[in-house]
Amino acid sequence: MYIVKVNWVEQDGYYELHFEPYYEDLIIAKLTPSKDGEWIYVSNLLNVEYDEIYAASLQEAKEEIENKVEEHYQDQANYYDELLEKFKDRDN
Repeated sequence: MYIVKVNWVEQDGYYELHFEPYYEDLIIAKLTPSKDGEWIYVSNLLNVEYDEIYAASLQEAKEEIENKVEEHYQDQANYYDELLEKFKDRDN
């Protein structure tokens, strides 16, 4: 049985959120402190080139990113559930 992996890795001043849902390790977000004490993140998955997070700590910033990723996947699941329902309910 395959164990799904989700973990943060510090890499060259960034904190990378790694997700391995199957056998490929995906970097789904990167987080770094900004000069003004906030946090900056980028994420191809979330379609974010540059955004700030106002968090009191690294742990809080990581949790906020993880919540954004969870929300993204839930939105995607809902979207495809709606498409499936529309497909099933089509008039023949």
